[in-house]
Amino acid sequence: IGEGVIGKDLQRGTCFRLLLTSECIVRDPKTGQIDPVVLPEVIGSQLGGRVHLRRSRWAFHFVGGFNQKWRMELPQARAVAAGSVLLFEATDNLTIDDLLALEHEGIGERRTEGFGRFTFLDTPVQQVMLGQPRKPEVKKPSTLAPELAKFIEYRLLQSLLRRKIEYWALQAARNACRIPSPSLLGRLRVALRSEPSKALQTLAAWLGQGDDALRRPARDQLMRCQIGFNSGRLSLADWLRNLVEKDQWAHLKTMLSLAALVQQGSFLSNESALQQLEQKSDEIAMRLIDATLAALAKQRKRKEAKAR
Repeated sequence: IGEGVIGKDLQRGTCFRLLLTSECIVRDPKTGQIDPVVLPEVIGSQLGGRVHLRRSRWAFHFVGGFNQKWRMELPQARAVAAGSVLLFEATDNLTIDDLLALEHEGIGERRTEGFGRFTFLDTPVQQVMLGQPRKPEVKKPSTLAPELAKFIEYRLLQSLLRRKIEYWALQAARNACRIPSPSLLGRLRVALRSEPSKALQTLAAWLGQGDDALRRPARDQLMRCQIGFNSGRLSLADWLRNLVEKDQWAHLKTMLSLAALVQQGSFLSNESALQQLEQKSDEIAMRLIDATLAALAKQRKRKEAKAR
């Protein structure tokens, strides 16, 4: 708080403080409602408008009471907390008699109960400078991560990725329409039993226009089937092409939110974790396709069972 209770007249331009030594309840002179925010206005009015509020450090809370005679609780009112400080600047000369008269009289409601008590103080005798200490720089260790740590990180990412693929496949199948026949879905899944890169090459040839392409009825089924996901709807044929073409990694990162997945499961380096997943992009694409086709087959079976 500082030292210096005011004991002399204040000249124009002098700054001084008002320290509340008890809670203070005041009413808005315009509306008649209890409003602690109007305390500076009430003080300025009591001093004839010769002060200007410069700064405030205050708090508010509810106060109540009890009427002993009527044995009833008094209504709660929002008050300015004791210990609050208001810094004023005198816009005209103020005599010590005016300040002491207001200090002795008090401010606001329920003054007989001890509310609205305060004292006038000089401005603080010291200036306190608050500085924010600089955070120490954390440097990455110069040594490479041990192979065991990399292995554990990859296994953790694999577990998160497996759950993500299962969830994505279920959501896509739930919103799918015109699902292809079980025989076509099974034929596509058979091709995925090969090594990942070879399996994706087979699917790319089936979805292309050459001699190895699927027959027209099968292609039509894949084009009519629409699967839904966060970014919209897409035909099953186009979705499969996105995962067997060269830019499959970009599509995988978007569909499976791999950047967020890496932040959740990586404890060494997000960049190295993404690189590990990118090296396995063919395997991830094959697992996603297989899970989605399996979910579509189950979804079609459920719809057929309901239609019976």
